[in-house]
Amino acid sequence: MPTKSRRCYAFAVLVLPLAFGGLPVQAHAFAPGPTAAAPAVRDVVNLKNGGMVLGQIVEILPDDSLTMVSTAGDRKRFAWAELASYERNGVRTEVPAVPAAPAVAANPDDPPEPVQLRPGAPRLHIELTRPADLKLYEVTGEFSGFNYRGFSSGTTSRPVCVSPCDQVIDGRQGQSFFFNGDGVVKSRDFSLSDYGGDVVARVTPGSSGLRVGGIVVMSLGGGGLATGAFLLLTAKNGIRQEYDDMNQPLPLAQPNYVPATALLISGALVVAGGLAMLLLSRTRVRWSQRTTAAKRRLGLG
Repeated sequence: MPTKSRRCYAFAVLVLPLAFGGLPVQAHAFAPGPTAAAPAVRDVVNLKNGGMVLGQIVEILPDDSLTMVSTAGDRKRFAWAELASYERNGVRTEVPAVPAAPAVAANPDDPPEPVQLRPGAPRLHIELTRPADLKLYEVTGEFSGFNYRGFSSGTTSRPVCVSPCDQVIDGRQGQSFFFNGDGVVKSRDFSLSDYGGDVVARVTPGSSGLRVGGIVVMSLGGGGLATGAFLLLTAKNGIRQEYDDMNQPLPLAQPNYVPATALLISGALVVAGGLAMLLLSRTRVRWSQRTTAAKRRLGLG
């Protein structure tokens, strides 16, 4: 066999096995990899106040509450009454709203019923003595700390419903609530843990403008009292001893207490008026149980 033919033969013997042996490796290299894992589905909770929370729903108690872990890692619990809808594992569920009950005028023939003092979640109806944008708020926490003014503390809250409300409010945890709104003075904190059934809160909204006016009037009255007291103390000291031509002392003139007395009386009246304005500016709440006759008319029992 010629030398050139032997070289070609040896080349073919060495190269062809390597070429065919590498095919499986190349095929393996270009084989499609495993399908990428689909991103985790996040649950969604839509609130009646327009808010939306993303995370994972861990517990659903129909007509009671819903618990979820948000994307930030916080565990949140929502009352059933504040839910508009929720989406779990891609399935959306609408939460039916509690039908609003029309306000019923008080009937003098209906005997009043005392509030049943038992723990529960009452269905709250808010009656206003004057038109106002009144809301029910739930206290969610407290905070305290130091700032440029010194030590300060306060509370955090969230709106629950707007008057007339007519919703079941979960107060079984003993948390505090209060009424507030635009142009309305905040009411005192109260608890709903002792109320059950259909409860009516008759609210007299306090005016923030009346409160500011009361503070101004009391300040003016306090200034009048201070000025009158100063004049009263200096009236006698302003009298000087005078002498006649024989160097005999003349009778001392009587101090003029009229301006000081007038200022004291007017200042006291102004302070009393400002105090009355402050008292009238408070938001007052009266609680009652909806009467049996009213329940029958509304179809509640």
